[in-house]
Amino acid sequence: MNRRFLRTVLPLCLALACCTFLPGAPSLMHFQGRLLDAGRNPRSGSFAMTFSIWDAAAGGNQLWTETQNAVTVSNGMFSVLLGSVAPITPDIFASDNRWLQVQIGAEILSPRERMVTSAYAFRASTADAVVDGTIMDRHVHATADISWSKINKTGSALSDIADTAVAAAPAGALLMRAATTWIALSPGSSGKMLSVSTATGSPEWRTPVAVDVTFLDGRANITWTNQPAALTEFTGATRYRLYFDLTSAHEARLVAHIATAGAAAASLRVQYSLDGGVSWNYLGDVSGPSLGIGSAGTFASPWVSLAPAARTNCLLRLVGINGNGAADPVFGRISVQLR
Repeated sequence: MNRRFLRTVLPLCLALACCTFLPGAPSLMHFQGRLLDAGRNPRSGSFAMTFSIWDAAAGGNQLWTETQNAVTVSNGMFSVLLGSVAPITPDIFASDNRWLQVQIGAEILSPRERMVTSAYAFRASTADAVVDGTIMDRHVHATADISWSKINKTGSALSDIADTAVAAAPAGALLMRAATTWIALSPGSSGKMLSVSTATGSPEWRTPVAVDVTFLDGRANITWTNQPAALTEFTGATRYRLYFDLTSAHEARLVAHIATAGAAAASLRVQYSLDGGVSWNYLGDVSGPSLGIGSAGTFASPWVSLAPAARTNCLLRLVGINGNGAADPVFGRISVQLR
């Protein structure tokens, strides 16, 4: 309990314990205090107490008041339900500057007690008595969820959703906004995820790929001695090539642990071949995925959409570019993540 002794003939220690608002019932707030005499000894007996809520710490406007004529005090402690005589209405807490004043008999105790935290649950009761058509942006919290069953489509409400698209959608379909129209997406089969192609912007159900294509497993570090500036296969060797079926993949990124940094502008990239290594193309068409190796650490490149031709069983390899012919980057684990 928060204990505070007030300098009056009957010092009072006030503590706001809790408050509860029940729709359809009087608004009640639980309030506890401790009553002491001038020598700070606990009082016992029955006392008339007047409680009031104000909009200022001193002076100001009285917003609510009630008198409870026989409050039982035992060994200094008392507990009352504010609002049991005069109901506390939600509009009292329309502002965050509210103060509780306590009067015992003819004596007004000072200072007033600031009302904070849970007392403002009274404000939530306004949702039970909102007049149709009066809900505005300020009435709805920015992160609130409103279920569809609570929305009534009447008049022009929700008119931007085409009824024909809704009517034609099969059971379980998902509606997606595209510019000024709505698209009904057919239900996806179990285990698939909805994704939007970065190339076309069209939505589609995809099967997630939960494996990595691992070039180096990280059990031993590999050094690329004097990485050249020209585009060169990883470490100048072909032994890190591997076949992998990319049929179900749509996007890829390169992940690598660089134990020792290479040249500042140096990078790793991934290429694929459909003719056993005679000709090569980048996995992401242009130059990606591409990962800079100018700093030590574990890094991941941005996700790139796979070239359509790469979505098959193909040969993969790592290549490097923009070395300086002097730096010797050292690598731990290197893999391509797919989704």
